[in-house]
Amino acid sequence: MNSRQMKYFTCLFRCAASLVFCLGFNQNIWANNLSISNLSFTQNQLVQCQISWENSWLSAVGQTPDNHDAVWVFVKVKGTDGIWRHLDLAQNHLVTGNLQIQNVSDHKGIFVRRNAAGEGLSQGSISLQIADNQLTAGNYQLKIFGIEMAYVPQSAFWVGDTLSNNTLRSGAKNTPFQISSENAISIGSTAQSLYGNTDNQPQGEAIAATFPKGFAGFYAMKYEITQEQYADFLNSLTSMQQTARTAVSPSLSAGTNALGSGNMARNGLIIATPATSTQAAIYACNANNNTVYNEADDGQNRACNWLNWNDLAAYLDWAALRPMTELEFEKAARGTTYPAPRDMAWGTNLVTDANTTAQDGTAAESVTETVTGDYGLSNHALAFGQTYLWGVLRVGFGATAASNRLSAGASQYGLMELSGNVWETCVSVSKTEGLLFEGTHGDGALSEAGEANANTWPTPNGAINRGGGWNSLVYNTLTYQFRDLAVSDRFYANTAPSARRNTSGGRGVRTF
Repeated sequence: MNSRQMKYFTCLFRCAASLVFCLGFNQNIWANNLSISNLSFTQNQLVQCQISWENSWLSAVGQTPDNHDAVWVFVKVKGTDGIWRHLDLAQNHLVTGNLQIQNVSDHKGIFVRRNAAGEGLSQGSISLQIADNQLTAGNYQLKIFGIEMAYVPQSAFWVGDTLSNNTLRSGAKNTPFQISSENAISIGSTAQSLYGNTDNQPQGEAIAATFPKGFAGFYAMKYEITQEQYADFLNSLTSMQQTARTAVSPSLSAGTNALGSGNMARNGLIIATPATSTQAAIYACNANNNTVYNEADDGQNRACNWLNWNDLAAYLDWAALRPMTELEFEKAARGTTYPAPRDMAWGTNLVTDANTTAQDGTAAESVTETVTGDYGLSNHALAFGQTYLWGVLRVGFGATAASNRLSAGASQYGLMELSGNVWETCVSVSKTEGLLFEGTHGDGALSEAGEANANTWPTPNGAINRGGGWNSLVYNTLTYQFRDLAVSDRFYANTAPSARRNTSGGRGVRTF
């Protein structure tokens, strides 16, 4: 359950009768060591590579939770016009080792997972068949991406904890509301309805059957989007698109912060090579703030803060994922356990603040704090006047080979930092625009202006922040009003997450 979740391998090739040549690079990733290597492209349009990652798992029959991890794999290609495009995949792929492939109906990628119950190293080779009529003869550059995911299986669950700010609840009384199907749910203060204590709860409306409620199974990113992931995303865009997805012009000088200015709260994403009239910018990580980029201690694995809703939506559309709804957030964080007042993602309502770093900025970045008893570990703020870490940490910073759910700060399904580090931006059920969401997946392509354009995805007016961030104050007493890290807390239910904040980020999901 550790560390980073995405890497890509790139190669150059000529699509012709029999001529193929490939140049590429790969770097292993600490902890789970997700590695994609030895990429090649054959004359019959097969993309071949080696893939491996550590600490993977597949639950045995009858084991709780009944879930597994996987890697979401997708492919981008660039022709002589310099534009990166998403490649659709066929469904007749080949795989070796202890792996299996799960196809998806829209052909935007595949899931790679273990083929038998167990845990540990997953490794093998995959040969992906490109769908027909996408490549003509010519020169191309290819990138294959992988994002670590974990499966949240189909099951009934509860939302709301009776005590958190604006908590969801049963409409007739202040008790948790059970979601036991994907059928429509009425909104209001009557029996059998779902309600939240917000000023703009759309009473009389319904959460449609097409709105993802979390009962059906879905894959979720194990970790929040990292700074290197966001750099890889930016490096696949045009200059116009980069302008929309950053806070400054991509033509500014090398070393300029990409997502803001001043104290970046441990975000080191910068412009490495400025854009020109003919070339998009190249972005990199520079947490140590010197003139050499993407060094071992440049914070590539830290959560990417400063993302607003439009940034998150664009990333997810590009990756052929989708936003998570706030109902799915509660399922992913709490699982099937009946809610306890102001409980957090590790299953208790007690927390230890992670604020003293070790191996700062590296792929092994961690903290020296430890947990005891029922305390979970999280990057958050302490009480007023106390010292805390002013910024984000590496995703999965608490997870080790010996960690448990509390010391890793993990959810029931092996998802990291759903409480703390950065706010998770989700689709809201308290806003009419959010209720129009139908769970459409991204298609891998943005608008020319760099915006997500997937059908029914809301603007910021239909979104909500959940889960708390690195500056969320938490007292270990249930009487304290502000407890943003609580799974059911909806303090920002009436706020549109349109601004880039030093505490906001997110992750994506995919229905399966």
